[in-house]
Amino acid sequence: MKTICFFAISQYGHILPTLNLARALVEERYRVLYFCDNQFKKYIEGTGAIHVADGSAADIERFSQDSTLTAIEVNVFAGKTIQSRLRNMLADMQIDLIIYDTYAFWGKEIAVSRCIPVAASIATMAYDEQILSDNRYGFFEGEDLYRQYLPPLEIPLKVMSVQSRFIAKKADMANFKLLDLICGKERLNFVYTSRLIQFNDERFDNSYCFLGASFPQEKPEAWMDELPDKPWIYISKGTVFNKAEDFIHLCIKIASAFPMNIIISLGKGIPVERFTNNTPPNITIKSFIAQSKVLERSRMFITNGGMSSVNMALYYGVPMVILPDGSDDFANARRIEELNAGVFIPPADRSEKSLRNAFERVLGDRAMREACRCLSKDLQSVSSMRPAVEAIRSLLEI
Repeated sequence: MKTICFFAISQYGHILPTLNLARALVEERYRVLYFCDNQFKKYIEGTGAIHVADGSAADIERFSQDSTLTAIEVNVFAGKTIQSRLRNMLADMQIDLIIYDTYAFWGKEIAVSRCIPVAASIATMAYDEQILSDNRYGFFEGEDLYRQYLPPLEIPLKVMSVQSRFIAKKADMANFKLLDLICGKERLNFVYTSRLIQFNDERFDNSYCFLGASFPQEKPEAWMDELPDKPWIYISKGTVFNKAEDFIHLCIKIASAFPMNIIISLGKGIPVERFTNNTPPNITIKSFIAQSKVLERSRMFITNGGMSSVNMALYYGVPMVILPDGSDDFANARRIEELNAGVFIPPADRSEKSLRNAFERVLGDRAMREACRCLSKDLQSVSSMRPAVEAIRSLLEI
């Protein structure tokens, strides 16, 4: 039995899209080990794969205490520690393939050091140097990391070159390139969207497997069936940049005027108790929600624009209002607006008026609903792990 190891950074948007692939490989009789933090253990074991705790959360937390480090630098310093620990753990293990999240660079380093075949898991849209150089969609526009070195009008490729040299010296990693984390070009690359949604898809050859929307099946929650028979609006600012209490209050103020069920997911950043007083009866607020089960009933989704959430919304044909925070959110937001599947609200225009106008436009735009319906049909038609399984089988036979 061949052994395949997954390495990922311990964030929902990077792990959840890979679970169907892990399950498909288990069903094909591969031995699958998945290295990530303990908070994802139940998800990993639910696929039939073996969860291996990599201690990454503690490492990330430790380096996060250093206020001089940017988010990427925290990932790099923590990654060095994770890599050292896993090298020792895996020293005597026979591994036939490593699938690494492009941000979990330690997976690739281990593979290279042991001459193990490797595939990249890309949790964002796919990027290459030309796309970054053109800067048509904007990249890392909201990141402190981006603003730290050069003015916002400078192209990201130049920014990343400066960043890479700085981080390489600071972390004592001579071969470190930030571009590798973003682009992740390997002999085999997995992207969790469709070519129709991917910008500049013609730039990506058959080494890129576009697997459609990939997310775990969830069970509906009891409270969902207890809501009045009205359309739903879903509001969530994601699991990373979710400390947006003022934004939630503004959404409550605006959405309460709509005769619809308003569902708000706060994540772990804001206690639900802060919203228990004077909340209108048509608004339901939870810390965590079975997101897919909410989206399949929703008329509109207010989101930060993380790739995992965007794909899930498009899978169910739900138009979006996107208020990006950082990472690849801005590029996603511009692409969704380009596809007429939503409205992008930049940070400088997040007033009550602009948000209300966006709500009204998305709810009333028939052309947008039709565009989302077409994108949904496309995503549902290509969402399969079979191409990935076949590609992996071919890779292992080389």
